[in-house]
Amino acid sequence: MKRIYLVVLALALLAVGGCTPPPPIEPTPEVTGEEESAPPEEEAVTEEEGVARVHDQSRSGRISQDEIWSGTIRVTGDIWLDDGVTLTIMPGTTVLMSAGRDDQNRGAEWVLDESEKEKIGPICTVEYDKSHIDITGRIIAVGTPDEMIVFTSDSTNPSYADWAGIVLRPGSRIEYCLVEYGGRIGIGVQSNIPQDESVLISNNIVRHIFLGGISLGGTTCARVISNDISDCGSEGINVEPGGGAPYIAYNTVKYSTVGIATLPESFAIIENNVLIDNIRGIESRANDTIRHNHISSPTKQIHEQSYMGYTWPYLMNPPPIRFAGIQIDMNCSATIEFNVIVNNDMGIAIVPMASPSLRIEKNNIYDNDVINITNPTGADISAQNNWWGTTDIDEIEAKIRHYNDDPNVGKVNYQPIATSEIVTAGPQD
Repeated sequence: MKRIYLVVLALALLAVGGCTPPPPIEPTPEVTGEEESAPPEEEAVTEEEGVARVHDQSRSGRISQDEIWSGTIRVTGDIWLDDGVTLTIMPGTTVLMSAGRDDQNRGAEWVLDESEKEKIGPICTVEYDKSHIDITGRIIAVGTPDEMIVFTSDSTNPSYADWAGIVLRPGSRIEYCLVEYGGRIGIGVQSNIPQDESVLISNNIVRHIFLGGISLGGTTCARVISNDISDCGSEGINVEPGGGAPYIAYNTVKYSTVGIATLPESFAIIENNVLIDNIRGIESRANDTIRHNHISSPTKQIHEQSYMGYTWPYLMNPPPIRFAGIQIDMNCSATIEFNVIVNNDMGIAIVPMASPSLRIEKNNIYDNDVINITNPTGADISAQNNWWGTTDIDEIEAKIRHYNDDPNVGKVNYQPIATSEIVTAGPQD
């Protein structure tokens, strides 16, 4: 969970059982800008039947019994819940996180050392020379479309990494929340329960995050559904190694370095998502099922917050950035079907050192500026029955890089081809 990508992970794939996808949830509502909140008046904590009700008060430190938050809550330091304790946050609550301050002094471990600063440069490190605040535990934060719960910085001039993020433990549920200005995450999940489907993250807005918007760790099979995620310096949604099989569906991810990324050992189902203007729409290193997504980069604009894709690690002389619909890394074993992959620089890009085992079928892959698919590896790739925007084999071949261009690499076996656009590709209701 706590990571900055300064090394290349090389982990073996492990088998794990899948999780059952839930029915879709309605899309995220639009939210307008927030007004400045006046400091709340401190009120006493009231207790009834072992539950503390906290309204318009400051909180910090350990929570050893169930609490219910409402009004405006000012968080001044790390908060961690004892096992078996639940924090419930009522609709309409605003949680203000102290920007760059932590009265628990638990954030010092996140400050980079000098060697790390040299690697990633001043634009990145300025955000990490701060204390960070986590809220960690079993959290039930369920707002409504009209009364969203807000987690934000208390700064009058908020910025990336003003606080650290929310870490959900098994049994948590976070819906109709606005989460912004986090550091290493917006919302994270950590579980060691095999095939744990107990966490639901849905209908949230997650934005302005220094690294990952939503990060899924351990063995979680969390359901991540109908969230609007944007402006993340690393991934919009990230699946950490650990054998998890999360269900990631009906999300919109924009303006981040990577829309959705998976690491080895994961078995994610990634379907019905819309990925727009991310440097890499989906980056798969695992046993993923990738289907019915729309992946495009209509503006190909590098956003300032894309630290991991642009500022790091290429500070002095950055190479040209290529926007890729799907990037295949390492020993990826993925099924890629019924996707629309258009208007990127590269449609499907396989990295040279990868050893993939792929099935690429019944996608619409066309109008990508440089190439539609590239295979620089030594293995042949199956990519049959896709629509390439034309039936002219010479035109199709012109946007495929493989054995016919370099006999030292494998083939892209793209025939037979689809003879017309696949109408069932792309997100489905």
